[in-house]
Amino acid sequence: MPALPFARLTRRGRIRRLGAIARRALEERGLERASLRFLADDTNILFRAWAGDGAFVVRIGVYGPIAHSLPEAQGETAWLTALRASGLTVPDPVPDLTGRLVTPIALPGVDGERLVVVFRWIPGSLLDERLAPGTLRAYGALAARLHRHAAAFRPPGDPPLPRYDRLFPFDQPEVLFTAGDTPLLPSERRAVFAEAAGRVEEAVGRLRSGEPMRLLHGDLHVWNVLVHRGRLAPIDFEDLMWGWPIQDIGTALYYLHHRPDFPAILEGFRRGYEEVAPWPEAEPGDLDTFIAGRALVLANDVLQMPPADLGDLDVPEFFARAERRLRATLEGGRFQG
Repeated sequence: MPALPFARLTRRGRIRRLGAIARRALEERGLERASLRFLADDTNILFRAWAGDGAFVVRIGVYGPIAHSLPEAQGETAWLTALRASGLTVPDPVPDLTGRLVTPIALPGVDGERLVVVFRWIPGSLLDERLAPGTLRAYGALAARLHRHAAAFRPPGDPPLPRYDRLFPFDQPEVLFTAGDTPLLPSERRAVFAEAAGRVEEAVGRLRSGEPMRLLHGDLHVWNVLVHRGRLAPIDFEDLMWGWPIQDIGTALYYLHHRPDFPAILEGFRRGYEEVAPWPEAEPGDLDTFIAGRALVLANDVLQMPPADLGDLDVPEFFARAERRLRATLEGGRFQG
């Protein structure tokens, strides 16, 4: 009996087939005897592996319109290699037996060729679970160190990475302002979103006239930073892009901006950042503007995600919350709820 097409498999069935790709990637690194356990399927598929010389994470890229290209993935691993050489604790890609850090693998029963990277395991707790004055200060210093390093680094071959020199940096349809009035986007809400978008575009215009763009992590939120023995380690560099540091900070702090203790969070983060580099907010309010910009990017994403990828997200509430937050920002306040 023919095997079911990959798209028709259950989640467990897809994970089982992708496990075969993970094992192939490990074999191609001389880790044939590694044990393997499913870890997560948030966009990419992650497996944890154990072998004689340690623990590893196997990342299997998605297939389809949102998949990263081979040059993009190679740009990511090139920056990680350079960051490690500078002394920062970041994911360490393990080369395959031919020296490749990114391994394209295609197997029967799985749709398309997948880009696979194997990283050495980094121990630690998520920063989200360890927020305190000391870790917030270290968080800001970490962001500044990444930005300082990126100012002098360009990945070999100048891969075609996203550019945050426009409202939506990712290469995907921009549907937020073209979908017409819908229950999710009535005219009054759309007007709020459009005003926020105008503010983001104005701020981007000012950035263009200043320093050149540099690499950004692109997703440096508190679930992408590990804390271990007092040291912080950023992970998940897959969304790296060209842009300016204040945009990276806006993206990172978007996820904390609604908290009642945000003023203290920002104070600690900024203090740590300024221990390493000057605070990059050229105009007062630019940080809030790019926090709002992250809300618009996420709204654009949600509008075009298949229902199966939305999980338990309450989409109407997401858009209502985004409107409340953007209104508060436009009125000079802070995101609420």
